[in-house]
This record gives sequence, structure tokens and C-alpha cells, in this order.
Amino acid sequence: MERLFVNVKTALFIVEHISDIYIVYDCGCASKRSTDYIDNAIDKVFPTGCTIEAVFISHYDSDHINGIHHLLNHCKIKRLILPMIPNAVLLYLLSNQSYNKEEEEFILAPEKYIQRKDLHTEILYVRNDNEENELNSAPISFDGLTNRFSSRELPSGIKITVNDFHWAFIPYNIRILSKTEETEFMDLLAKSISVPLDELKKTNIEDVWGKHDLDIKSAVNKCVGGLNNKAFNGTSMTLYSGPWIKERVRGNIGSLYLGDYDAKAHYDKLEIAYKEVMDLVGIVQIPHHGSLSYFDDRLIKLNRLAVISVSMPNGKIKPKETIDKILELNGMPLVTGYRGDILIYTMRIYNEDCTEFIDILKIGHVTVS
Repeated sequence: MERLFVNVKTALFIVEHISDIYIVYDCGCASKRSTDYIDNAIDKVFPTGCTIEAVFISHYDSDHINGIHHLLNHCKIKRLILPMIPNAVLLYLLSNQSYNKEEEEFILAPEKYIQRKDLHTEILYVRNDNEENELNSAPISFDGLTNRFSSRELPSGIKITVNDFHWAFIPYNIRILSKTEETEFMDLLAKSISVPLDELKKTNIEDVWGKHDLDIKSAVNKCVGGLNNKAFNGTSMTLYSGPWIKERVRGNIGSLYLGDYDAKAHYDKLEIAYKEVMDLVGIVQIPHHGSLSYFDDRLIKLNRLAVISVSMPNGKIKPKETIDKILELNGMPLVTGYRGDILIYTMRIYNEDCTEFIDILKIGHVTVS
């Protein structure tokens, strides 16, 4: 089992290799001028035509998705697993991100985008509903998802297994923007741009944006009003990768990927979502590139590896404050996006008579670039 945190500066691109399959979590780079950096990173990691079992996307910030277009063309991606995002959050992102045409088309209508590219990638969505928790349900393989969920909507907390039945990927799309906040925002926005609320709330957001994009862009930030902006840009689908049966493993070898999840304000929701596996986490991807305003002390336990994807120095995010905090909490900070890629792999160690074992995490290498 290998996990590669690719150097994409202040962005995110994580690759896992387990049981001869590849899994990707986010695929973006920090550059707003050119995507050559992420394209080169993809070419370096994957040979042309390589098959990827699944790509999980945490959210639609450009620095988490602007490599997906080259990845789709360069590799054979079996399925994209995307978060279902409330229209309020989509409109907020579309108004505040500098998307290019390809990115905007992908966000507004992923299925149409895939069809236009003449690709055979399946699109699945993880529902944005805190009331659903599938952690106690039976696991299901990647290939079994389509037959079981004909609507292509997956419940949060579903355990998706690979060849090793005891290893699972568990996505959770935790609701941060409350239904009350969403309703308040959409109501204000509808009044501001003189559009019926029912039209603005339509499932097909592509039509709404196509007709009212300029009006929405000029009004959306005013309509956020007293709402906390982090309720909009802290929404991020998280992913656990690791063993899901405690009795079958010795050692904390699971990983928790958080994207830009607002752990400072909503750590308790994260703890509830992953209560069955949180004790198995040995690696945590620190959210929002090490921003202290998204960090919670409870993310760190003794010797837990804490990966931060950020270029340094970075005056806007100030990751040094978070790194110092991780060290105070006896965690082990690892920074990619600064000096190079980071490879972490799982290794099983037996005692002398091979009657006892423990699974450990090893840092394979940090490539300097």
C-alpha cells in the first residue's frame, strides 16, 4: 500500500496504489496562469493509458480540480466520485473562483462534460446529508456500486472495498451550510436579481447560470451578508482510506483526507462521521493547506503523520503556525508543495517467531524538486 502526496505547490493531488489499483483524491495545482504544472505532475505519476479505479473530488475549488481534464485524457478513469453540492454553494463558487471554460462546464454538468469528451467514465455522487451514515452497513466493491445504486447517488459513510475485503474507502459529504442558511441565501439572491426563487433553486443549475451569471456574480457576495463565508468555502467531501475492522489490524495505518474541510468549526461532525475508524488513522491531510483557521488540535495524536500541501513561505495561509502546533501536539508534520513529493507506504513487521505482527507507516522518500 503506497500513498503519494504530489508536489503541486499550494494545491492538492493525492495518489494511492493498493492491490494493483490506483485511487486519486483531488487533482489540482495552484497556478491560475497555466495548468502545465499539474499536467506535468500527472504525466510523471501515470503512464499514458493507465487505468484509475476511482477519482474522488473533495470540492470544486480550482486548485483541487484544474488537473482533472488532463487526467481524464491521459488515463482511463473508471469512475469519478463527486460530492453533491447545494446550489447555494455552487453559485458562490462560480462567482468567486477564476474558472476557465473547461472547469466551468465540468462543474455545471459533469455527465454532459464526459459525454462531450466521448469518455467512458462513470459519474457517481455522494449525498450531502448528515442524517445518513452507512458506516455500519455491509461493504460493497467499486464494481458493485452501479447495480446497487441505480440513481448514482451514494450515501455518505458508504464503505467501498477493493480486493482486500478489509480495506475500505469511506467518503463523507458532511453538511456545513445548514438548510436554514441555504434557504436564507437563495431567498436574498432571488430578490436581488429579480428571479423567482423556484427557478433559482432548480436542480439544473446550468440553465440558471447560463441566463443569470452576470447578475449572480454581482450580487452573490452581498447576499452572503451575515453568513460566515466559511460555511460556503469550507464545504469539502472527506475520505477515509484504510482498514475498517479493528480486530483485523495491528497499527494505525488508515489515512484521512480532508480537502478544505473546516475542521476548526466542525470537528465534532467529523468525529461522528468516522467514529468507527478514527482510532485507525495514522495519516491526516491537514485541511486548507495548513491554514490555522481550519485546523483543530484533535486532528493530531501521538506520532500521527500530518501532511500539508503548501508552498513555503506562504504569507496568506501562514502554515508555520500550524506546523508549530502539530509539533507541540507530538504529531509529525510533512510538507509537500515546498520541496517535493512525499511517499508513505505500509509495512508489516513480525516478531522473531512470526506469531505477532504490527502494521506500520514508513516514509519512503521525499523527492527534492
